Amino acid sequence: MKTKKTIALALASALALSLVGGTLAACDEPEKEPLTDDAPSATKVADYTTGKASDRSGVFASAGFENGDVFNTWWNPDNVTFDNGVAALSISEMTEKEKNGDGEDCQAEYYGGEIRTSEYYGYGDYEVSMKTSSVPGTASTFFVCTGPYDVNYETKVPNAHDEIDIEFLGKDPTIVQFNYFVNGKGGHEHIHKLGFDSSKGFHTYGFRWTSEYIVWFVDGEPVYKVKASAKNPLPSTPGRILTNYWTGTDKTYNWMGKFNEDYSGKAEYKYIASSATPLDDPTVAPPEPPEEVPVTGWTDIDASGFAAWDNKYTVSGALGTIGMSHTEKLSDYACSGMRLSASYSWVKFHIKNNSASYGAVVRVDIKKESPSTPGISSVISEYEGAEYNLAAGAAVIKLAAGDEADVACKINGTVSVDQIVIFLNSSNEAEATSGDITISALKGIVAQPGEEDQGEIEEGEPCRLTFTNTEEFTVDKSGEPAYSVTVTYDNISGGTYKNVQAPATSLAADKNIFFIKIKNNGTASATVRVDLIGERKVTVGGNKDMDVCNLSSTNVGGSGCYTDTEWGGTYITLAAGEEATVTITYSNTNPMGAVQRVQLYLDTATYGDTNTHSGSITFSDFVFSKKN
Repeated sequence: MKTKKTIALALASALALSLVGGTLAACDEPEKEPLTDDAPSATKVADYTTGKASDRSGVFASAGFENGDVFNTWWNPDNVTFDNGVAALSISEMTEKEKNGDGEDCQAEYYGGEIRTSEYYGYGDYEVSMKTSSVPGTASTFFVCTGPYDVNYETKVPNAHDEIDIEFLGKDPTIVQFNYFVNGKGGHEHIHKLGFDSSKGFHTYGFRWTSEYIVWFVDGEPVYKVKASAKNPLPSTPGRILTNYWTGTDKTYNWMGKFNEDYSGKAEYKYIASSATPLDDPTVAPPEPPEEVPVTGWTDIDASGFAAWDNKYTVSGALGTIGMSHTEKLSDYACSGMRLSASYSWVKFHIKNNSASYGAVVRVDIKKESPSTPGISSVISEYEGAEYNLAAGAAVIKLAAGDEADVACKINGTVSVDQIVIFLNSSNEAEATSGDITISALKGIVAQPGEEDQGEIEEGEPCRLTFTNTEEFTVDKSGEPAYSVTVTYDNISGGTYKNVQAPATSLAADKNIFFIKIKNNGTASATVRVDLIGERKVTVGGNKDMDVCNLSSTNVGGSGCYTDTEWGGTYITLAAGEEATVTITYSNTNPMGAVQRVQLYLDTATYGDTNTHSGSITFSDFVFSKKN
């Protein structure tokens, strides 16, 4: 289902229409002088003949909008295919339900395909190898364009609508139309008779764009030229290179004919090329220069909990090492991952593509699980294939067969990351049918209190929480220090979620931070879960009875401290004799309502744990405080 949001882009192959009284104002005059311009000399921006995603990484399929006005087409990536050495653009039917999917008005009646470059291009040579459609009522195009929808991030000034077109109409594929726009003004159409049927085979078409002239080419021969003058300025604003296949509204019938729902036609492309220097998207600010990678403070990350979330992956994990492989082509965004044992300010690793036959596209997300929050703010690597996905907050590493790289990721200082997720060959148009990577030397620097936006924390006084005995637990309140309790248990089943509770309504009111010190008195490691329970149950994620107010947590001592805000609780693991101080943030105004009690789970809150546990845990220094 698409989002019904009309974006009136001036991308304009169709806006080449300068319609006058319902007819096209076109010029078909013979050239006044023979043209002797050399054939275009351009470098391939996207080469579809190889079938490799890496050879078309500079382009992407338009998705989720319509141009409006004379276009009767909604750009859909499903109408863009890469097969048999060509990129094919098609038109398909849109159902009534799809036209009105969200109740908003949608002009378009058909889906179409469009490919555009990520970068912008100015003066230079441009060339395409293409075969056009012969379906009446359609247009097959190649052009460079920008417009007022491109707002410069520095100047805040929209780009001028500048454009240079090559357009073929399916009603007569023996002709081609050239056109250009300067600051939104078109009306420069020229019809050239090809002398062949452009829908019967592949030919090259192109243009040379300079500040003084534009000359168009067919199969390397110059066929039409316009020169700049005071009365005839030429386009000057760099734009994206685009190819698209579309049909128009009734406004276009006199120009392109009526589309009679013939979906057999396609516009096909072998490559697009340009000699112009590619420029970054002017609408997006470049990322800040990455910081230097710290030299000290690194600790190994235990990846023994790394799990195969998608059953098409085979995974392994150990201290500082992850192995991940697959033997069949994957669906989009299949992944595996694990919870992190701490929140980190930096994470780094060495990655190797073990495949001798296939390149690998690896996306690494270091993030907060719930609510899902991207964590990576910059990526530092000497390997040129390491990127930072600004929208997703992820590191994307593209490795050739047998290649390897060192990657360091800085974490956004406002995000308490608690999860690492890895996508192998399942994103960014990866097409390898098998893959095998090893991540080694996986290390992190634990985020210290104050690295996040903690605000000013009021000083609080220790308070007394009254926990009571249960059938499974014995609570001793007579020990030292004051305001402490020791809970013992013997042969209790894991995964049963048995717990002890203490009322806390008045203590937690008007506060938002809870401190608790935990000491493991036993001879085996213990996993403790601490819940701050709200006054009402709500549905969050898969949990229909959510009543936990924990928002985030940090720890000094212990390991594995993370907060699960979907299923509830703050978890921490302590070795025999170890102690830790845990800081939990919460809110009395969230959907769970005000905190009513504190619940402690001792070796009973690990899902699927069928073992029995015995131990003794002391809880002390209970403090409710406030972060301003």
